[in-house]
Amino acid sequence: MCALLASLSLSSFASALEIKNQTVIKGWSVIEAKTDRDGHSYQALRCDQPGCNSREASMSLLLWGSKYRNAITPMVGLGSDLPRRFPAQLSVGRKLFAYIQNKKPGPHRLLPKRKSDDAKIVRAMLSALSRDPQAVVHVTSSLGERKISLNGLPEVLAYFDEHCWIN
Repeated sequence: MCALLASLSLSSFASALEIKNQTVIKGWSVIEAKTDRDGHSYQALRCDQPGCNSREASMSLLLWGSKYRNAITPMVGLGSDLPRRFPAQLSVGRKLFAYIQNKKPGPHRLLPKRKSDDAKIVRAMLSALSRDPQAVVHVTSSLGERKISLNGLPEVLAYFDEHCWIN
């Protein structure tokens, strides 16, 4: 799965991705990388469905943290060739967040529509886990509704904080 994360990351984030370290934490594939554009970063991918090795067939949750930004952006993968401005909605607990694919069609992830939602989404995920250890996020779009487990999220965030000082 770490190899999948590395290959997906190449097209998504950087012209030159240098993998420094790879590990798996409770179902999350985590890589430490350095890119020309974003500097030192961590990426954690969670995919709970069959076909995770196929970008077209999978739904995934990716946490991307950049040391330059000291921020974590929760992204959603719904397959490839989604049109620009393709909308989706992520719900966690009782909170809803708008997502959008803001690049030309291709293998891109959906981002929160408002950058200011990044930290709110991560807090909502942690809050949902504190109430229910089996918490999931639901992603709704014209492709249907999909869900993915948040199991292991606190450990991934602790890893980001400890190894990359991103919190």
